[in-house]
Amino acid sequence: MLIQSPDAFFQSTFSSRISQLRKDLDRAANEMVTGRKEDSLGAVRGDQQPLLRAQSFLDASESARARLTLLEGRYEVASSSLRTISELSENVALIARGVGEISLGVDADTFAATEAKTALGGIFGALDARFGGRSIFGGDLGTGRVMPSADDFLTTIRAAVTGPVNAVSIEAAIDTVLAPGGAFDTSLYAGGDRIASQQLSDDSSITGLPSAGDEGFRLLFKGLAMIALNEDAPTADQRTLLAGGSDIIQTAREDIITEEAGLGLALSSIEREGERLSRLEGLAISRIESALGRDPFEAASETQSLEARLQAAYTVTSRLSSLRLTNFLR
Repeated sequence: MLIQSPDAFFQSTFSSRISQLRKDLDRAANEMVTGRKEDSLGAVRGDQQPLLRAQSFLDASESARARLTLLEGRYEVASSSLRTISELSENVALIARGVGEISLGVDADTFAATEAKTALGGIFGALDARFGGRSIFGGDLGTGRVMPSADDFLTTIRAAVTGPVNAVSIEAAIDTVLAPGGAFDTSLYAGGDRIASQQLSDDSSITGLPSAGDEGFRLLFKGLAMIALNEDAPTADQRTLLAGGSDIIQTAREDIITEEAGLGLALSSIEREGERLSRLEGLAISRIESALGRDPFEAASETQSLEARLQAAYTVTSRLSSLRLTNFLR
């Protein structure tokens, strides 16, 4: 008597079961690799709003994080530049004060002038610092180089001197060049006005970066120029220029130190905002993971179980096929 093969209904049901096992195995394997459940709608029981809000925040936080990184970089460069400017100017002020208190000679006044010119070059270079494609101290117009060379600056001042060359005419020329709307603004400085504040988040801001055209920097430039040009004046006026320039530099440095302190506070605010953003990102990720996260060990166990069940199903199918062939041959 021939053994009857399974009927069509049984074959269809068995084939569907194998197909479902393959789908379940693919799903479990994918969840094991990704650590996420594939059926997101089922995982949240049809309410996706909390997940959508969390994911929307994470998407927005990427641009916020990039903005914070840019701000932090710009303010760190600005703070470092101000330290350099403060150190260079302090050194010149001390030299000028020391030279002014001793008997002047060719070597003494020339040495002070040379140090001032060198410092001007270094300070102008520091004020030309760039980060993120923009000038740090260029204000609202700074995209390229904003500062002149020290030689061009001093040459412009010399050309503005009128009457006898002495301490009074040299200082007056410096004031004329550095006055608002003067030659410094029209032909030397390529930047703009200071930006009052920088947006930190939707509801907070920090103080803006200083501009190389700010009054404090102009005062510093004046003091350095007086010392650099002291050797142009008669010997009797050199002490006046050296001492006056040194005093002006010290006053300007107080403004620079205040600016540096302000940048330090701004950097602290940026750091706190970064920490706040990290906490919120952590909460959003936790919310998503609690709903969609899949335990890797659980997923691996399910994958192994489904592999075994699928292998068993294939084995049964093979044996049934072999049995039908044997019955046919009988």
